[in-house]
Parts: sequence; structure tokens; C-alpha cells
Amino acid sequence: MAQKLRTHSVKGRFLQWRARIDSWKGERLLAHQLYSGGNWSAVRKLATAERTGGHELKCYVISAGYGLVKIDSSIAPYAATFGLGHEDSVIKGRGNKGPVQNAEWWQELCQWRPIGISGPRSLREAFKRCPDGVHIFALSPFYFDAISEDLAVALTALSKPERLVIISAGKRRHGDLNRNVIQPSSRLQTTLGGALGSLNVRVATAILNGIPVENLNHSSASTVVSSLLSGSKPRKIPQRIQLTDSAIIRNIVRSIKDLSNPSYTGLLRELRDSGHACEMKRFKRLFQTVTNPL
Repeated sequence: MAQKLRTHSVKGRFLQWRARIDSWKGERLLAHQLYSGGNWSAVRKLATAERTGGHELKCYVISAGYGLVKIDSSIAPYAATFGLGHEDSVIKGRGNKGPVQNAEWWQELCQWRPIGISGPRSLREAFKRCPDGVHIFALSPFYFDAISEDLAVALTALSKPERLVIISAGKRRHGDLNRNVIQPSSRLQTTLGGALGSLNVRVATAILNGIPVENLNHSSASTVVSSLLSGSKPRKIPQRIQLTDSAIIRNIVRSIKDLSNPSYTGLLRELRDSGHACEMKRFKRLFQTVTNPL
């Protein structure tokens, strides 16, 4: 959907995006049903696990298309990402402009309440509602960049700032938030399993399972991650298997059966996570062969 927006200005693109989402008349899905891949499989498992001590886990999605939404919110199918250079990138800026424009897009999302969406719309609002809670984020660098301004303001609402834990790789360029960041080593994949793309969520799961909520903070979380890392082996770089065009097409056909608005970028990530190789332009061409036959 994002690739069809007709202007390059952040405000103009957002107004078009908002109008399309709010005017959607088709089927809506629960947020956790819309997203696919190993990362979201790990999120769903974390969200549905029983918590010890009777503590409640509230799971939210940081969505480039919807903003801050509960994982069980009913939403329109969409394709949007804060990643730069993708067909579904919400902004078209590159280089230093990209993170700045993504942050502007997030601020627009914070001021919008999509049809059918309840709950806080910004992180600052969410933290004000729960100033004594523990807040754990598993973020890619692009998504961390997008929400960093909102998150920095939200941090001031916490009674104990150390109870914010951010799991994210990438450059440490977020001021005071850097004190709350844990940068997971890719070696942890050998201990926690799963695809590298879901490592942040698996680290969050290990932290939540390894520390009583009343003792959970950045320091104790860092201790758990350090302990896991000490027992991790060097990561072997996977040798992905090349597939024929017909095999990839069969894979696409199987994968889109349960998706109402499939994205070729999401399906390509799934294919690569399963240990197979395919160049993006080639996969896109084959995807369009399936979804838009002549």
C-alpha cells in the first residue's frame, strides 16, 4: 500500500495513508494474525505464555502503518515499514533524512486514532498510564530511530527510568536512551535458536522468563544477556539453498493462501529465514507472476 502514495512530503503521504486506512471496507484481522515470519511467531508465543506471579503482560505493536496498537487490535490489512529503500517504506527519504522523516511519520501516527483502535496512541501516553511498570522493547534500528523522540519523552514519566529495557542492535545515537539499550550479539542465536531476524524478541523472552518482574530492570536484564552470551558458540553463517523459479512460485502460492494482503518483502524474509536464497528483484518478479497474472 505504501508504494502507491503519490507525494514525497511526510505530511502529504501520511494524510493519503490515513484516508486509505480509515476508508477500508473489507475484512479486518487481529494484528497478531496479520504479521508473518519467525519474528512474529516468537511474539505470539511470548504474548500467550502464562506469566509467573500473576503478572500481566501487555503486548503492543510498533506499527509503521497504525502506530501503537495492541497485539489483539482489529486492523485493516496493509503493507508499510520504517525500513528504508523498500517498496513499502512509508517515507522516501534516504541517508540522514530517512530517520528524521520516519520520526515525523511516527509523530503523525501518535496524533491519529484509526477507526476501531483504543488505548494509548503514543509511548509518552502509555508510560504515563503505567509509570511503575517495566517496559521492554525489541526493535530493529529503523524502528528505534522512528520512535526515539517519543520514547525519550516517555522515559521521563517513569518512576524508575532503569525499568525501561530496549533490545536493539545498531548505532548508539539516542542520547539518554543509550543507557537503557542492550545490544544483542548475533552469537546469542546459537543459544536461543530461531532466525536472526527474531533474535531481539527471543532475548526479550529470555529476560522475562529469567527475572521476576519486581527485580527486572536494565541492569538485571544485562546480566541475563551476558550470562547467555558466555555460553554461546560462534555463529555459523548459513549457506542458503538456491531454488528454481518453479519451486519459488510453489512456495509463494502456499504462503499467500492465508494472507489477505500479502507483501513480497515479507514472503521473501520468510523464504530466507527457512534457509533458501533468492535475489529480491527475481523474487518480486515471481511474486507478481502469481498475484498479477497476465
